Formats: sequence, C-alpha cells, structure tokens
Amino acid sequence: MDFLYLALLSFAAGSLLPFPSEALLIPLILKGLSPWALVATASLANSLGALTNTILGRYLRRFSNRSWFYFSEGQILRAEDYFKRYGIACLLFTWLPVVGDPLCAVAGWLKLPFWPCLVYMAIGKLARYTLMTAGLIGLFAIF
Repeated sequence: MDFLYLALLSFAAGSLLPFPSEALLIPLILKGLSPWALVATASLANSLGALTNTILGRYLRRFSNRSWFYFSEGQILRAEDYFKRYGIACLLFTWLPVVGDPLCAVAGWLKLPFWPCLVYMAIGKLARYTLMTAGLIGLFAIF
C-alpha cells in the first residue's frame, strides 16, 4: 500500500496540483523500504503527472485568455522562450518548482513530440529523486 500511496502522491505532485511527494518519500525511506524501488515508483508516477500537464497544454490552449486559467501569460512566454533557447532538453528541468509545470504545459502547447518529451521529463524526475534519496541515505549513514 505504501508504494501505491507514493505513486498517487507523486502523480499529483507532477501534475498541476501542489503536493510535495517528498513528504511521503522520506518517511518511507526511513521505514526501511527499498530506496531504489521508491525512487522508481516516485519517478514514474511523477513523470506521468507531468505528462498529464503536457496533454492538458495541448488541449487547453484555447482557454489561455480566461481569468481562471492556471498559468499566467508571463509564465507561458518564459517557458516558450526556454524552448526557443534550449530546445526540448529543457524538459530535464520539469522537476523544478514554479517553472516545471509551465514547461510541461508549454511542451503540449507547442505540440512537441510525445516520446521525446516523456523521455526528457522522466530523466529529470529520475535524477531528482535519485539525488535526493542518495543524499538522504548518505545523511542517515553519518548519524
């Protein structure tokens, strides 16, 4: 059940919902569950959540001028500028707070190819969870 909860929370954290997946990942590591299975679960689910943003970006573009639209015009323009400067590889940074969600949505907005988007997002998410988990394990090994 722990892995299912982590997957659901990580999916939500990767989508537009502001959930911190670390809030569950850290206690599960401390509980003694396999850190690398937890990393795989969180990375996969978080990538699928980000992919949801990409799909939403593709289909919700027509609502960008509405007051309830999630992203501001400034966020969208900054994300488009990142893609113009750095290309699809900027999706490696979708794990970052504030800019990550708009990057995913703009990837859909620009109708970038599905598989390369998923690969870059997954690499970024995997790197994030791997480094965080390795850091935690190293920190706990000291104490």
